[in-house]
Amino acid sequence: MIPAYKEVLNEYPSFKDLATADERSLTKIMLPLGIYRTRPTQLKTIARIFLERFKGKLPDEPETLLSNLRGLGVGRYIANAVFCLVKGEDLPMLDANSIRILQRVFGLATAKKRPRDDPRFWDFLASLIPTGKGRNLNLGLIDFGALVCTARNPRCELCPLNAICVYYESLNGVNDK
Repeated sequence: MIPAYKEVLNEYPSFKDLATADERSLTKIMLPLGIYRTRPTQLKTIARIFLERFKGKLPDEPETLLSNLRGLGVGRYIANAVFCLVKGEDLPMLDANSIRILQRVFGLATAKKRPRDDPRFWDFLASLIPTGKGRNLNLGLIDFGALVCTARNPRCELCPLNAICVYYESLNGVNDK
């Protein structure tokens, strides 16, 4: 991911460069990521929208970004990630790792087919963000889910949250709450 990201930034340092990029060259960069079929076209379209509608600047609100880029691979996660990571706003970045952690540690459940479509998950994650620490919490959850609370073979014995973890309790029959 990082080499492709760096190559895109090196080859197309501005929205104008990206909007006028040769799609074959962009596709070649994205091929190793497995997102080469639609993403190059989407990125070029997004770059054009940023130039035409936002004068090359990030809009003031995530909702403005969402409403202008819907259907181009930009959903709430991407919009929140941009505003959290670029502007430092305390917004939840609900991804597969954070969903898994919320389900396991807190026992959060949903009737929705996809937990990311459940507003309760977004609201609960937002409630966990300490003021001014959205970036740290979100990136920490991504890393924690990748290294400790993994989808397969979680490393519960190393987890600093196992004392409060519903999943750990269910595995070990612990009931000392």
